[in-house]
Amino acid sequence: MIKSESIAALATALSKLQGEIKDVAPNKKNHRSEYVDLSAMLKEVRPLLAKYGLSLTQLVGNADDKVTVESVLLHESGEWISSSISVPVSKSGASMNDLQSIGSSISYARRYALGALFNYTKDDDDDDGVSYDNHKPQPNAYQPKQKEAQQEYKKPEPQAPKAEAKDTDIVSKEMVFKLSKLCFDAKVDMKKLQVSYKVKALEELTVKQAKEIAGTCKDIIAEKENNELSKAAGKVFSKEDYLTV
Repeated sequence: MIKSESIAALATALSKLQGEIKDVAPNKKNHRSEYVDLSAMLKEVRPLLAKYGLSLTQLVGNADDKVTVESVLLHESGEWISSSISVPVSKSGASMNDLQSIGSSISYARRYALGALFNYTKDDDDDDGVSYDNHKPQPNAYQPKQKEAQQEYKKPEPQAPKAEAKDTDIVSKEMVFKLSKLCFDAKVDMKKLQVSYKVKALEELTVKQAKEIAGTCKDIIAEKENNELSKAAGKVFSKEDYLTV
């Protein structure tokens, strides 16, 4: 786990959230057991996140043929904690294609990360039926010959670059995460910032506003570093120059 320098306010909010969160009744069933899907878990936790000034983003990646999910819990104070989980891509079930296997593994990782973060309890250690038993295929699964597999492989087409966000767009979760860290490093007064921009949380900012704040934070951080260098040379600067937005 990695975290911001201080997580005092976040820890208090998370403690209150965990005191109110309820275990969700199983709403899905497979050939082995019943389980709670990701949608039901998020439906329970989202109102509590908003109530206590928290937000959650789960970023998906891959490494060494495994799916990785980084869960980042943010607090309106700018504090944050982050944790990652990696799982192999599921190979169970002959009816699954590659994309379905990847999607199943992502959902599996997100649910377990969510359960660990908010202290959900579960009845089954593998309750959605995703099996990682040495990646062995089912006995009846069709196994194409090597030549057939080579013939079926098609080089993926290059993806078009993502359109650049417009200034009037609402900030993405990734931008909120980066901006929260900048605000924390710059020791920005979040209440003053919210009043100044007439928002209740960073998630309500536009891209243009986020860029303005990010630029201000970077200037504050740079000025703070210059202050430290100047103090070493015998010069004194006011703290108020970099503690307000």
